[in-house]
This record gives sequence, C-alpha cells and structure tokens, in this order.
Amino acid sequence: MRREEVAAATRNQMKIVREAAGGNQQLWELAVLGKGRKRRTVFFSERVVDALRAHWADRGHDFDDEISYLAVISAVVVPATHSAKKKHLDTRGELTGSGLAPASIYLLLTTILERIAKDKSLPLTAVERELLCRVAPHVLRHTWATDAVARKMPLDVVHFG
Repeated sequence: MRREEVAAATRNQMKIVREAAGGNQQLWELAVLGKGRKRRTVFFSERVVDALRAHWADRGHDFDDEISYLAVISAVVVPATHSAKKKHLDTRGELTGSGLAPASIYLLLTTILERIAKDKSLPLTAVERELLCRVAPHVLRHTWATDAVARKMPLDVVHFG
C-alpha cells in the first residue's frame, strides 16, 4: 500500500471476504482510493488483521466494530506538540483514532528500519545494516512486488497490490 492509502484507510472500509473453514485463514479486503483517484482493493491475511487488532487494543479501540470510521493505523503515543495533541487526543486526553499523516508514516517506517539496522542483537551483515538505513519505504512496495512475481502471483494481482 502507498502511505497515502494507509493514512486514509478507516475500519469501515475493511471486510472479511473469506471466512476461515477447514483450517484455512480468513482473507480480508480494504477498499482504497489509490493513485490517480482510482479505486482498488487491497487484501490482508488473518496474520495482518491480528496485528491490526493488537494495534487497536493498544489504542483502547475495538477493531471488531466494523462500522467504525476510525483510522486503521493511528497514534498510540502522541508527541507533546500542540498540533499532535489536537489531532490525536480528545478533551479528556484519550486517543481519537485519527489517522497519521503520510509524512508521519514515512518517518515512522524509516525510524523502524534504522532501529532494526542498529540493533546489534540481530544477525545482520554490515551491508544489510547499511541497506536498511538507506532504504526508502516506497522500495518496500517494489520488493514485495518482485517477491510476489517470483512466487508466481498473477501479474494483475501484483499490479493492484
């Protein structure tokens, strides 16, 4: 997904498209307004939705409220700036569930990648650490697509991912 799509995604745009049966995992979809204002569908595995559920629990929100207009991804910790507090906290100081700005998503991802690179407990080579420090989040989209094609995912599916 593009960071603009992540920033705009709300829970009510997500739904289950395949129920778990016979040991199969659920499949979820999210309708997004993508690049060029084109509508497209992004699919999520049950594993991703479980991570989103945990994120919502950290926020104090109920992910299973399927009519919720809260952002799929939102702040858990709010910076002490006036603008951040105004956007992410209500008058009682509780999280509003407002989405992150695309630039904030970029900063969050680059910070995570840098922390991974600097974590000496991880078995990474110097080259891998350097690459993690330099990679832009958009490159992750290309990496995912390359891997999907290598795994024989149909090109029309890769194109919309």
